[in-house]
Amino acid sequence: MKSNLIILTIAIFLASLIIGFWLTVFNFNWYREQFTALGVYDQLPKSRVDAQTKNLLAFFQDQAGLDQSFYSNREISHLVDIKNLLAGFKKVSWLVLSIVAGYFLLLTAKQRLNSRILFFSSALAAGAILILAGLIALFFNQLFLVFHQLAFANDYWQLDPAAEKLIVIFPPQLFLDLIAQFLIRAILISLMIALVGEIAGRFFAKPAKF
Repeated sequence: MKSNLIILTIAIFLASLIIGFWLTVFNFNWYREQFTALGVYDQLPKSRVDAQTKNLLAFFQDQAGLDQSFYSNREISHLVDIKNLLAGFKKVSWLVLSIVAGYFLLLTAKQRLNSRILFFSSALAAGAILILAGLIALFFNQLFLVFHQLAFANDYWQLDPAAEKLIVIFPPQLFLDLIAQFLIRAILISLMIALVGEIAGRFFAKPAKF
């Protein structure tokens, strides 16, 4: 029982993060709201920012070529690195979600998955994501630096806002807000699973015997 609870908590934690990330990262309307809030449209023409953002999102999904006339060679190299990173993470995401789905099916087949364990594991996963969000908020600058140092084998991510437009459109604050957005969605996904577990538990509860 305890081992199933721990493993299921980790499974829901990872699945919620992955789903929350992919539901957020390509949401063009969300970026437009951020550009307004962060004053990006005050620094560059709105039509240009929107066009480049749409192009980038399409480029990262292999739906369009990169508009290279807008960027320096350094920026282009960094964008290619990001595309490769997202492609790799997509494969990892499918692998993890497949393993999680397989584990759910295994527990169900062995009749070890019930509403009670589903509720508690989902609630614990939501709590873990909340703690993660707090740590990221406290140490964002340090984590942002370490992530780039580990994820990229070069320093092309160190851009100059006076000379390169990519950092103007996507400032560090936007990435903090992006992380917050997908973590909120991940928490909601975990809580929805917990709610399903609670409802299922009440619905399938055996009547008391007198």
